[in-house]
Amino acid sequence: MIADARADLATAGRAFEAEDYGTAYRAYDPLARAGDVEAQYWMGHSLDGTYCGKEDPEHASVCLLKAAKQGHEAAQQMIGAYHARAVAVCFMILESAPAPSKPRRPPSRGHF
Repeated sequence: MIADARADLATAGRAFEAEDYGTAYRAYDPLARAGDVEAQYWMGHSLDGTYCGKEDPEHASVCLLKAAKQGHEAAQQMIGAYHARAVAVCFMILESAPAPSKPRRPPSRGHF
């Protein structure tokens, strides 16, 4: 079983290096689902860009987070980059929002 997984991982790696992303995706997918940390990282990396013909940031972040939780350093760095981008986007949104209007005083009723 372990030898089969290593062979599949090697096949996926060769396919990725040869830019045969469809084959790489099909080889990494069952390994990633079975919890293989390297396969999870490469699935996330592949889906983060357009390597496999489709970009899926949600699935990419799930795969990368699983790998990161298992201690995969590159996956941890990519998750950190996701967070940094999210914070930057939040600041851009806040900076482009119109300034809040001044609260208006209620009209005086003359009895105070």
